[in-house]
Amino acid sequence: VVYTDASVVAAPSSCLQDEEVVVTIHGLLPYQDVTLCATTADANGVLFCAYGHYRSDDSGSITTEDSESVGGSYTGVWTMGLLSALKPAPHERQSTRFFKRRTDSPNH
Repeated sequence: VVYTDASVVAAPSSCLQDEEVVVTIHGLLPYQDVTLCATTADANGVLFCAYGHYRSDDSGSITTEDSESVGGSYTGVWTMGLLSALKPAPHERQSTRFFKRRTDSPNH
């Protein structure tokens, strides 16, 4: 089920790999179960993904800074879980490491 009133914000929207990113979702139903997914491709086009299962609070919000992932690629309260737990997608070679040509710029 998709609720169009929900909004997702990642802050900051662009940063280097060692900077913390907080993902916040507002506009969900109270205590709604939600799966957050992150995907990105490295410089060679290899796809990486991670996901966490969350439950919104009584105001219908989730923030990776305070909310607990109860399953998925990681568990617990982990602000950077969606990014730190990135692994090669199931169809990719699993021993692949994330490759970046330019380490002085964000990965867009």
